[in-house]
Amino acid sequence: MLEEESDPSTLQKKTRSTLLDGNHVFPPFYACYLLRSKETARSKRTYIGSTPDPQRRLRQHNGELKQGAWATSRHRPWEMQMVVYGFPSKLAALQFEWAWQKPELSRHLRQYDSQTGEACGPIFSKDSRRNWVERKICVVYALLSSVPFSRLPLHVRFLVPDPMDIFYSIHMEVQTLGVRRSSQAKPINSISMLQAIPLLTTSILRLRNSSEICNTKHESAAEFEDQGPALDVTDEGFRRGPEVWGRWLKVADYLKSGQIFQCKRCDLPIDFSDHLSFGLCHAAGASCLYIGHLTCLAEHFLHYGSHTPNRFILPSEGTCPECQGHLEWGRIVRACYARKDGITKETAHKNKTKRGKQKQTNRIEYE
Repeated sequence: MLEEESDPSTLQKKTRSTLLDGNHVFPPFYACYLLRSKETARSKRTYIGSTPDPQRRLRQHNGELKQGAWATSRHRPWEMQMVVYGFPSKLAALQFEWAWQKPELSRHLRQYDSQTGEACGPIFSKDSRRNWVERKICVVYALLSSVPFSRLPLHVRFLVPDPMDIFYSIHMEVQTLGVRRSSQAKPINSISMLQAIPLLTTSILRLRNSSEICNTKHESAAEFEDQGPALDVTDEGFRRGPEVWGRWLKVADYLKSGQIFQCKRCDLPIDFSDHLSFGLCHAAGASCLYIGHLTCLAEHFLHYGSHTPNRFILPSEGTCPECQGHLEWGRIVRACYARKDGITKETAHKNKTKRGKQKQTNRIEYE
């Protein structure tokens, strides 16, 4: 007996993905984080989770707010060690979180036979040291250097110095395979099979005002300098900043004056009502208004910015064809969603204001 074919509409209803119905949004902020128990000075307990608000989530774990995880109800207080953020969707963050929690089961962290190319076992085994901070940081380094996460615009923020020391000791050993490390920074696993993380994966140590997220201050914190701004969980600095919203307003002014823009690569018209179909140059410190279809930009980046253009479907970075400024593909796509979201909010605000004025006018006429 033949099985009946599945109805496509039924399959679409079963999925929780927002990509099929065209309503996907780029989350303003969603991060995976690593906690360490400070119950005792020698505590090795850790916890991995994900959240759109690290500060609030840490307060939940420490019992200051409700809805904390059951696993962290003991061994308090907890200290946040680091966060990984920049995920294009909550689903991508949850996949990263799961692989970080269970590296021995993740298909992204497998050893492969050099001759056959077949998987021959996990990189990380499930042993007594699997929950140590050193192991967790080694795992996150491996994830950041493996596909597909190495192709995402991810960033690492360290909140205390110890995990940063471990992270960079791993990075140096992967690059040189022979750097001598201190016992404190020694990774638990052999890392000879790992590759270096991509240059796009930035890492920042932020210790000044670290009590906002860590609930503690270290004696050695004064020895480090703050190398980056506070985490912007609303992403307003990017979405409403000059590189995204400011440049779009300039383009919008030209459009209102009747100027016609075409893709500067294929010379075809651009549909400015569909912000997910075109990208703008967002090179820092430049006033470039280069506009091109996303597909055209991807082809340009892959052709001119890679020694193996046929290896990937989408690029990770490239240079602007006009100003030669450095561009990240993840930021271009993120800016597309930011423009779309900004226009939607502005339209809703204008309609709300218009309705309010109309109600006020009707009330005056009635009186």
